[in-house]
Amino acid sequence: MAKLRLMDTWLSAVTGPGDYSDTIESCLKVRVARTGAKTFSAVRKLSGKTVRVRIGVYPEIGLREARARAGEFREMRSLAPTSAARAEALADAVSASAANFFADYVADMKARGVKSYGRIKGTLMGAVRLMRTSLYYSPTSRC
Repeated sequence: MAKLRLMDTWLSAVTGPGDYSDTIESCLKVRVARTGAKTFSAVRKLSGKTVRVRIGVYPEIGLREARARAGEFREMRSLAPTSAARAEALADAVSASAANFFADYVADMKARGVKSYGRIKGTLMGAVRLMRTSLYYSPTSRC
């Protein structure tokens, strides 16, 4: 892969197929196909793996915008969350929604003067704890 300072004049003139790397934005790459199509991409290592993200096709995406997008990609700390992380976030959201609903229900019972609201509150909050553990450790969420 050739490293050079990419410029618009060079990009519009190049026809030889290959991969070229920019010296200004380290993760910006241009792949020139045999057909002459020029595609910008950003390449870097994330979590020990080499990741390539397609930015766009030249001249639809200009060099300045491609450098900006590659810079944003370079600053990323991680990729999109994994399915396990999404399942954990969903479990948090579901249990938080249930906890809010149960808390509102108990507060309404207390306001109406229901004497057994404390016992019902304990039962409902126990159900929320059980829900959290069953959502986190369900057989379908294991890797």
